[in-house]
Amino acid sequence: MIQIVGESNVPSPDAVVMGPPLKGTKWVAADGCCTSERHVRAVLPINGKLAISQRFAIDWEKLNDENRIFVGDPQDVTSYFCYGEEILAVGEGRVIIAVDKYDDQIPGELPPLIPLEEADGNHVVIDLGNGNFAFYAHMIRGSVAVEAGDFVTRGQVIGLVGNTGNTSAPHLHFHMMSGPSTFGSNGIPYMIYEYDLIGRAESIEAFDEAEINGTPLEIFPVNTPGIHKDDLPLDVRIVNFPD
Repeated sequence: MIQIVGESNVPSPDAVVMGPPLKGTKWVAADGCCTSERHVRAVLPINGKLAISQRFAIDWEKLNDENRIFVGDPQDVTSYFCYGEEILAVGEGRVIIAVDKYDDQIPGELPPLIPLEEADGNHVVIDLGNGNFAFYAHMIRGSVAVEAGDFVTRGQVIGLVGNTGNTSAPHLHFHMMSGPSTFGSNGIPYMIYEYDLIGRAESIEAFDEAEINGTPLEIFPVNTPGIHKDDLPLDVRIVNFPD
């Protein structure tokens, strides 16, 4: 038996279409939409309200030609193929937050008891207008190439992928949100104007194993490989971005 006890209007604004946050080949959309519990269910009580800022977040990591996430010492950030890769502005807008003061964490495990204000590491927030804010986290110290108040254009380099803040391995954490607060705003959907979908990992568990052990990540076929326009890569999809 179904009872209607109340009605709520659910707005559905158009998702913003943006450029890719990175360039190059074999980027894995780890912990992406819409089955990843680590982001989708990251509900936080901020200033007396509940928010899910990471609802549509992706942790981007890069594979080499052998489909490995790293080769060498797993505790050395430079062993990871995404480390030091250029991070791009996804659209035109004004930088409202730019933090560049934290050192890289040692990969292998999350740092214990990290304060909330340090969790993003070195990070940037860009106001793209119309209530759309782009958030980038975990950059290398000294690499943040913008300051609050700067105006950026799509494709502009704003920093380098690092391992600062609450992270167990180098990656770019990216999401869009409804306000400037990185934890107190709600995550909003977005689309990338173009990318090349080349495959997927079997599961987030398979990705985690490859990240921990340095073993090759097996790539499985997808139903719609090739160029995608105006959509969002789903969890553990592997994509190429335009250079």
